[in-house]
Amino acid sequence: LGRGDFILDLNNELKCIEFNVSANLGGWQIDSITKGYQNSSVINEYLVTNKIKIKEVNFFFNLYEHIRDIVRVLEMGLKNQTLNVAYISDKFSIEEVKQNEQIEAIKEYFALFKNAYNLDGCLFFRRYEELNSTNEGVFCMGTRIHCILEMDSGPSRFIHLVKNKKVITLNGTITILMCNKLNLAILSENLDNIVFSENEKKIVKKHIPWSRKLINTETNYNGKLTSLIDLVINNQEKFVLKKSIGFGGEDVFIG
Repeated sequence: LGRGDFILDLNNELKCIEFNVSANLGGWQIDSITKGYQNSSVINEYLVTNKIKIKEVNFFFNLYEHIRDIVRVLEMGLKNQTLNVAYISDKFSIEEVKQNEQIEAIKEYFALFKNAYNLDGCLFFRRYEELNSTNEGVFCMGTRIHCILEMDSGPSRFIHLVKNKKVITLNGTITILMCNKLNLAILSENLDNIVFSENEKKIVKKHIPWSRKLINTETNYNGKLTSLIDLVINNQEKFVLKKSIGFGGEDVFIG
């Protein structure tokens, strides 16, 4: 599960300044936030006056549709119209699951999703120790799990079953790789690499700002080979320094 953060550049083009990946990613709350806006008399008056309609996006419907489609493609089941999803974290406790309002909302959306698509299935909020696995897949309380949303970043405990297409995992192992901001530098610096198609090169050039890993080396800037360190020091007003792994706007230095 990921979210790109974009800005508009001087040419009115969207540029991706970072890509965040985490099961606790901001955006889960978009439905309740939308309802809050809709219940505001001031905002409603503005919308009516300017004839603006809010386009609602139900994050969890999109998520469960995505999971359902992958399960079908991998032929993991759904022959009996059953979809079982488990949210897994070592931080979960029985008390938290019972009292957490967001978890209650997730359960509600899953019920609505099942009803909309005439599906059966279960939703679990468990710790890793409450799962068991065989060569046929992952199980919770005897129920086969189709998809695991790993709320804790780190190595997946079921990677061998993922490789054998016995279960889907979202986040987990890949989180620490995908949320590294050096990915933008890799795309930008290797723009002319033959691994990219012409269309992919256009997308990178259009939506990825000029980015580099800050090390003592030479780099190509506006068609000229120059010292990267000297370039940044002498043109501070043009650059933003970011720690490769960081959250919440911390470790960001503008100019």
